Amino acid sequence: MEQGIKNAEEKMDYFANKYKGKIEFAGMQHPKIKQIKGIIDNSKPNPKKLFVVEGIWALDKAKKYNLEIDSILFCPECIFTPEAEKIIDEFVKVA
Repeated sequence: MEQGIKNAEEKMDYFANKYKGKIEFAGMQHPKIKQIKGIIDNSKPNPKKLFVVEGIWALDKAKKYNLEIDSILFCPECIFTPEAEKIIDEFVKVA
């Protein structure tokens, strides 16, 4: 990530420009967010047998074992390291 980017708004702008046309911003009412909450809470049907992978370690394992990626959701303001950004780069390409 570019040096000097510090606040949440700058990070959102950075990722929006970097992945132009490949990402969309999602609030709590977005269908994908609701789907993920339902999977985590086991409160909604899950006919595709999807599961949630969270964190750098787990995403690294998903990549290592070539798991099929349906979607990737990330919070730009939680991306602090080059390692985290690299993983986002890799998954944005396949999601």
